[in-house]
Amino acid sequence: LFSFSLTMKIMDGEGRLDANEARFLMAGPTGEVKGGPPNPAEKWLTSKSWNEVLTLSQMPAFKGFDAFFASNVKGFQRIYDAPEADKEPIPGEWATKMSPFQKLCFLRTIRPDRIQTSVLDFA
Repeated sequence: LFSFSLTMKIMDGEGRLDANEARFLMAGPTGEVKGGPPNPAEKWLTSKSWNEVLTLSQMPAFKGFDAFFASNVKGFQRIYDAPEADKEPIPGEWATKMSPFQKLCFLRTIRPDRIQTSVLDFA
């Protein structure tokens, strides 16, 4: 984790690290998003995870992600169900829209158990 911390400091120094994204990755949402769309996948996606998707969607780089998620539930369930979810591609246009760091933020929403492995691969 030291190398990840160092990588984040370098990215921050180069202006490549969004402070809100970094805070989200480390701490998650600070509260419940009110008035957001309903959970489109209640059978497998917890309300906590959906709140994380909604929180992520409030950041500029993730604008519209909640609507995309809702319209691509099967693609996201594939990631959720995968043993190595961190190695699965993000569905559609978001596969290229997300930076590797932003993919860590996304992964935190539905598969937080894979963050440690992903951080090791990232740094």
